[in-house]
Amino acid sequence: MPLIDKIEEISARMVSNVSKLRPRFMYEEIKHLISRNERLIIIKGFRGVGKTTLMLHLAGALNGIYFSVEHPLISNKGIYSIARECIDAGYNLLFIDEVHKFPEWKEHVKSIYEEFPDVQIVASGSAALLLSLGRREKPINLDFLTYREFLYLKGIKVPKANEWKEKRKALKYIPKLKNFEQYITYGGLPVSISQPDPLEKIFLAIKKSMVEDSLAFTSLTLKDVKAMEHILYAVATSKPGELSIHSLSRNLGITKYAAYNLIDLLEKMGILRLIRPYARGFKMVRVSPKLLFSHPSLRTSVCNALGIEPDIGALREELAVFSLLQRGYKVFTSRGERKNPDYIIEKGKERILIEVGGEGKGKAQLEGKKGIVITPTQLKVLALA
Repeated sequence: MPLIDKIEEISARMVSNVSKLRPRFMYEEIKHLISRNERLIIIKGFRGVGKTTLMLHLAGALNGIYFSVEHPLISNKGIYSIARECIDAGYNLLFIDEVHKFPEWKEHVKSIYEEFPDVQIVASGSAALLLSLGRREKPINLDFLTYREFLYLKGIKVPKANEWKEKRKALKYIPKLKNFEQYITYGGLPVSISQPDPLEKIFLAIKKSMVEDSLAFTSLTLKDVKAMEHILYAVATSKPGELSIHSLSRNLGITKYAAYNLIDLLEKMGILRLIRPYARGFKMVRVSPKLLFSHPSLRTSVCNALGIEPDIGALREELAVFSLLQRGYKVFTSRGERKNPDYIIEKGKERILIEVGGEGKGKAQLEGKKGIVITPTQLKVLALA
């Protein structure tokens, strides 16, 4: 069988496998970019966030051809050779999955980009540290599922809710909302929709990111990876704000520089999120950022692997921060100040103090200033970003 026939067969089979699944919301945005003749689009995102399925949906709808660098047929021939086969067969829209797994991927993609000006490339990968070609590409970050997208992928119609700032208004949406406990526990990734044991699969994705990506694409050693795992377990079993980079470095027996480097990598992998203080100058440097998981599903998966229950307050804070970022707010902590709220958020000229807590949480931390206490009721509506 000619090589191009094999590639077409693999692509068609993979497209068929996802044909019954709903596409992610990002589908329409990337489809629009392709229609505008964007030459090179690179989709980044945490492992299991749905990059492959998204590309297959696009390939099927737009008469493109899909291939994964992880397939032995592709890895043996090389990206450029396979792309040339596809182009010679008449394809001008190429979807290249796990592109970073090929050692010389940048040179191959650059050559295709420069030699074939009529060809469009959509590439994806999990190693965010590596996925950059300079000014050529249009980067797309495929983030974790919002509560709205989680419900949509499950086939549940959801209301458009923008009234999360007031508990009274938020209450009218609550009877219409379903599966919230599932979402906050393991709904951040599409595996929660289609596969059993989602927490185990999410934890496996975290481990692969830390071990495979770290050792393959950075200069880290096994000792560094083990320290990274300890950082992850410490964050997962602590309440927000309990840990500092100084305390982590002291307890792990590593330098502060090493701790910063490992935490920076965990943030770039999409596992942890650092929320920095609302400050300027030396005060910003002096105050340690708050360490959270990028989505509460990651915390619950790590805690599940350790056999412990995650702190409910931590899950609420992580979901609140994730949802606020999805709504376009910049999020800061007010750490370093006495008796201040959890967060300060900004969007344009709007600046709001935020406290996250249970239904009985009062406004004492706001000290009479303009702000919002995000209760579980409001959190459900906020998460519909």
